[in-house]
Amino acid sequence: MKTAVTLVLALLSLICMVVEAFPSPTSYETFAHQLQQSHYVYVLMDGRGDQRVRNNVYQCGVDFVRSPLFVNKVLIIAAVDNNECVVSINGSQPFSVPVWSCLLKRFSPAYTTIHVFSGHGVKFFDHVMEVGVGERYKEGECAIKVKA
Repeated sequence: MKTAVTLVLALLSLICMVVEAFPSPTSYETFAHQLQQSHYVYVLMDGRGDQRVRNNVYQCGVDFVRSPLFVNKVLIIAAVDNNECVVSINGSQPFSVPVWSCLLKRFSPAYTTIHVFSGHGVKFFDHVMEVGVGERYKEGECAIKVKA
């Protein structure tokens, strides 16, 4: 019984940390400025869910990574499916980590995050851009354009 109570309290503590860490809504302009200023960029390609869309999620993430904005930045790329998360840092040899680890990192204030997932629409938060991708994605549609 004591172990169960400890486990529940630990889970509640984790949930509170995630809720507190969830970023505030913002605008594209604010996010683009934060991205330009950031030294660490985290691109999370979340391929969980609709298998028909998974390749489009990954392609969108790759399209973002091709941006010249990422030159001279530490680029952390994570690809998630239902079973694992594969991470590469600045083109290093990929390595596996638990899925939950990759998902929690999207809220870290240490990174500016681009989170691509199966869905629709784009939302901007403080240091986080969420991009929903559907079945009709065309290569090159995911890009960030920043005024000089």
